[in-house]
Amino acid sequence: MSVIGFFLRMSVRRGFAHYLIHWQKRKITKSYVLFYKRRMSNCKIHTVIKRTKKTLKRIKTKDRIHNDMQTLSTVKDETEFTVELERMVRATQEISVMQIQKIRGSVLATRSFMEGLHDIFFDVQQAHQQQVIKLLKTQQDLTKKTEHQKENLFVFISSNHRFSSAITHEVFTLFSQQVKSNTQADILIIGRIGKELFDREFPSRQHTFISMSIDAPSKEDLANVFRILLQYVNIDVYQGQYTSLAAQHPSQINISGKVALSHLHEREQKGPRYFLFEPSLEVLITFFEHQITEALFQLTLHESSLANLGSRISALESSISAVEQYEKKLHQTHLLLLKQKENRKQQQRLAGRILWK
Repeated sequence: MSVIGFFLRMSVRRGFAHYLIHWQKRKITKSYVLFYKRRMSNCKIHTVIKRTKKTLKRIKTKDRIHNDMQTLSTVKDETEFTVELERMVRATQEISVMQIQKIRGSVLATRSFMEGLHDIFFDVQQAHQQQVIKLLKTQQDLTKKTEHQKENLFVFISSNHRFSSAITHEVFTLFSQQVKSNTQADILIIGRIGKELFDREFPSRQHTFISMSIDAPSKEDLANVFRILLQYVNIDVYQGQYTSLAAQHPSQINISGKVALSHLHEREQKGPRYFLFEPSLEVLITFFEHQITEALFQLTLHESSLANLGSRISALESSISAVEQYEKKLHQTHLLLLKQKENRKQQQRLAGRILWK
């Protein structure tokens, strides 16, 4: 008969038998029982063994008490880790909110710059309307004068960090649909996450990759991107559009300077103005196209960063709720283990009293 084991100590005084149970790893053998049976003729050894076996059946493992202490220690460590995790998540959320406030200022500054460019070009267009419209409509001449050599470019903006938001995958879904429908367009991928997604979906498709931070791009990275963008006539950028902290959606925007300038004739004229162009009107239009393309691209970077941060904050908020619920479960588990431990102690005390009778 194999059990956890116990050490049975007896002393016979005035016809009574005293028993002291210790939970140790031993075996009850027939010789062990007969040895104590000889020393206590007035005790019912079979009753004692029966009660002891009934108590031992409740124990499922060999080291129950040790495992219980280990479980309590594990729950305590898990609780401490969860508390630290909650602090880290809250700190990350606060940092993301600060970054959103900072990027909002950059977005407002870029929009103000864009409005200034539009106002100046609108005045130039009104002063020399026939010449400007002729240049804007003559696609072949503009292509030569603005040094455009290629037709279409698809740009996918993503993050470099693995802790990216769900909006990145939604934008890639929209981007991949356009890539499949237009096999002749060139591809520009910004961000390592975007490259991983693109290589997984289009392993044999040629593309250009730039590992650039969309939160704080350097001047060198922007110069490399602008050098590529200015070679194309039509530029479509796929990014996350920031609406609010609770709403972000994928979007497609054309940042070609020519497209942006072609819609300015719909504005109302404030008054006649006259300009002198140096060296020529064609060079001025080229300059406006480049500036507007660069400003629009920077604006898309800011918008994409805002969308990622907004989606990240929403995910962090859900994580905080999940962590708080997990903390409550750990606290309940800790209380349950303490009660179970105390119950076993009470059962041991009661078993000892029964054996002493």
